[in-house]
Amino acid sequence: MRGRFTLCGFARPRTALWLGLEMQASVLVRGEAELNAFLASLPFSRSCLASHTSQVARRLTARPPKSAPGVSRQIAFALGVDLRGDLASGTAPTLVVAATGDRLVAPEHSVELANGIPGARLAAVKGGHAATVEEPERTPAFLSGFLHDLHGRPRPAPSPTDSDGRPPGPGYRRMVPAPRCPHER
Repeated sequence: MRGRFTLCGFARPRTALWLGLEMQASVLVRGEAELNAFLASLPFSRSCLASHTSQVARRLTARPPKSAPGVSRQIAFALGVDLRGDLASGTAPTLVVAATGDRLVAPEHSVELANGIPGARLAAVKGGHAATVEEPERTPAFLSGFLHDLHGRPRPAPSPTDSDGRPPGPGYRRMVPAPRCPHER
């Protein structure tokens, strides 16, 4: 393996993610249509939703999560994941990208991944779990820069729309882990 990349990833579902996944599973099983818009809104950051009119926000959240194929299986799988014991064995160069406004997989999950994988780089983009929709240029720019580094190629010039004007390079922002809740393992 030449390299690994994860966007909004996690090694295990911490308490808030576990509770969110349990809630989503329950809503999907019970078919509570009133909560579909709420569930469909979770992949978007609060700032993204707030930046749109209510009509646009309704369009963004119109597709109920249950309509996506495999959602129930994905939730069941995510609830059982715990890769913490395997993280240190990874030797391939790794880029972990966190979305700072992710309401599903909080950035602390990405910090845990990056801290557990030797030599992993940690980067952050604005936006929620749907970071590729909210940051359609910056998110792929991190991946592109990482791939260029892996193959020893020069990096492309930064896009003028990059939020901080810098290419995603060796100066990846180091995120500070949030304090742990006393009840978390």
